[in-house]
Amino acid sequence: MTDEQLTNLLQQVAQEYRAENLDLPELRVTAIRRDGDWLYIAVWPDPQPARLYPYYDHLAKLETKLVEEHHVDVLLVPARAA
Repeated sequence: MTDEQLTNLLQQVAQEYRAENLDLPELRVTAIRRDGDWLYIAVWPDPQPARLYPYYDHLAKLETKLVEEHHVDVLLVPARAA
């Protein structure tokens, strides 16, 4: 899977998830790193959430969806704006 395909998949899954969880901000992919079968995707929220704990919880749930439904071993890494 290319970086562009991976970014599109993340955006699609996030959009579906956001339909039920309106407080998830838009995610901007800032970097993708591959390590064996694992993908590390640095994401930056836009806008920055007021509270980080719920945002981190959303990222964990998105990771679970990507692993279970799309069979992509991924870790979403919170990042700062470039």
